[in-house]
Amino acid sequence: MPLSAFAGDTAWYGLAKGAIYRGLGDSVRFRAYFDTALVAARARHDDFRMSFLLGGLGHRKEAYAAFARAKAASAPHLMMEEWEARLAILAGDNERAIGILEQKNWGRHLTVPWLRADPFWDPIRKDPRFQRLVRADTT
Repeated sequence: MPLSAFAGDTAWYGLAKGAIYRGLGDSVRFRAYFDTALVAARARHDDFRMSFLLGGLGHRKEAYAAFARAKAASAPHLMMEEWEARLAILAGDNERAIGILEQKNWGRHLTVPWLRADPFWDPIRKDPRFQRLVRADTT
């Protein structure tokens, strides 16, 4: 994935590349991409992206504050619950992530089959509450 695939947006690029390296267990590259992307997101006052970058880098309180600002400023049609659950996973707040997912207010993009297949949810995959959630519905 070249930077051009993200229209030169270094915040999205670093977030995407960092998340891939995080999933591969490469903490050095993960941190390098997230650190670089955070500089770009801060420069643009991009609370949405900053929240994920901060959460992934272990700054949970600051991440949730940035997310709250982004959520307050978002368009009503955006389903922020999925994003909040993803932020919780990045921040290592697995209980919060599962609690959000149990509300099933995900919007049209996140589905039970997607939860089953997406490796992003691996940190909570073995949790009994997550298991019940993905068994509860086959749509």
